Order: sequence, then structure tokens, then C-alpha cells
Amino acid sequence: METILLIHGSLRWIVAVLLIATLIGGIIVFLRKSTIPILRWIVLSGVIVTSLQLVLGGILLIYDSIQANWDMKALRYQYEHAFGMVIALGVVHLLPRAFRAPTVQQQSIRLIGLAIVAIALVGWSVIRLRGLSYWLPFIAG
Repeated sequence: METILLIHGSLRWIVAVLLIATLIGGIIVFLRKSTIPILRWIVLSGVIVTSLQLVLGGILLIYDSIQANWDMKALRYQYEHAFGMVIALGVVHLLPRAFRAPTVQQQSIRLIGLAIVAIALVGWSVIRLRGLSYWLPFIAG
């Protein structure tokens, strides 16, 4: 389980980079009014990595639940984290649909909006799991 936890924890940074790259790419497309070919690859990579992240998190949650004899109070934050991440994954899975919009401007607006929502959900879910005091040293440097 240590290895799965390490991979799960490391993937969060890849997810964060891909979501931020999607947001920045959407802004660039909006400003340039033309597509960026690599943006589709970034979005699809984000979907794949976030899906893998959720599967690994699910394995960890089931393992921890068994270890805690399914005591919901003991794993409250883990369940809240999982719930938030399921919603975030749903939003991430909507990102590729943005490319179906009829114009480049509409594509970029959809990408920007969905990326902001996904980043907010992932951020809330991750910060909620450990508490803000745990994350402040990472932010402050």
C-alpha cells in the first residue's frame, strides 16, 4: 500500500500541472483566437491521469476502510476527499467536450470555465484532506 500511496500522492502534482496548463492554454486560445494543437493532448492526458488518480485513491480508501472496520467517523476526511475527487473527475471528463464547440472562442471559454471548476474542486479536496496548515509550507516555499 505504501507504493500505491506514493504514486497516488505524486500524481496529484501531475494533475495540477495538467489542469493549470489547460487553463493557460484556454486563455491563450481565447486571446489568439486560434487553436493550439498540443492543447488536446494536454486535456486528454489530464483525463487519463486524473482517472488513474481516482482508481488508486479508491484502492487506498477501500484498504483504509477495511483497516478501520468501516468506521466512517475515523475516515471522514478520506471520504470527503473521495467525494470531492469524484465530482472533480466528472468535470475533468467534460473538458474534451469543449473541443466540440462550433467556434474557437466558444471552445476556449468552455475550457477556461471547466478548468477553473476542476482546479477549485481538486484544490478544495486536497486541502480539506490534510488541513491548510499542512499545505502552507509547500505554498510558502
